[in-house]
Amino acid sequence: MFYPRVDGYYADYYINRYRTCWLTPAIAQGAESALRATPLTISALAPASACLLLKRGWSDPEPWGVWSDGKIAQLEVPARPREKLLVLTITAFSPRNRQVVTVHVNDTYAGKFFVPSARVTKLSIAVPPDAKGDMIISFRIKHPSRPADFGGGIDQREIGLGLIGIAWGS
Repeated sequence: MFYPRVDGYYADYYINRYRTCWLTPAIAQGAESALRATPLTISALAPASACLLLKRGWSDPEPWGVWSDGKIAQLEVPARPREKLLVLTITAFSPRNRQVVTVHVNDTYAGKFFVPSARVTKLSIAVPPDAKGDMIISFRIKHPSRPADFGGGIDQREIGLGLIGIAWGS
């Protein structure tokens, strides 16, 4: 199938269906510069910055942060070549009291983590030494669950990982 030449954000929204929002190149450029500041709190992000950061598999941001929705979620983070760690402030939803999350950075395995349910936790992810440009952080959530199945009203999302904030560490 033939697709016209379009920018990556347009393709991710309209063609690949990875993003839940589309930004013009000018707005995207401003949002990218906002994402270079850390620490970032998800609840404090402007909608354009949240759109760029939350590449795929996330619900809409809430006052505290954002839930993953489904088995795979991705972040797109501008790399910082001198930084060795990306530190995420996270929580989990799991009827088993801990969620299993496998993390990849730019398709390179970064680890398997057990995240306690309903507790705020720090997750440190090693950044590949050759990382530059935008890094794609992929999360494979082993047991996403619907809150409605566990007394959570009518919430039918398949949530598993909650992202609250992002910081860089050495």
